[in-house]
Amino acid sequence: MLAAVGTAGFRLPRLAHEFKAWHEAPGLGQPSEAEGWQRVLMVDLIGVLVVLAVGIGVFFLLRPKAKPAT
Repeated sequence: MLAAVGTAGFRLPRLAHEFKAWHEAPGLGQPSEAEGWQRVLMVDLIGVLVVLAVGIGVFFLLRPKAKPAT
């Protein structure tokens, strides 16, 4: 879980930069550039979400089971 959160946190600044570039691209007058930034942003965002989902899944699969109260 810690590795997944660390990986996602490491990628957040890049995602912020890509979001800013995508948001500013239509103002530059090139719609194809905005579309390219949107694709890059979506791929990286999906990658971060997959890493977090795998980390959470592994965390819940490997955690110790609760012992029944006696």
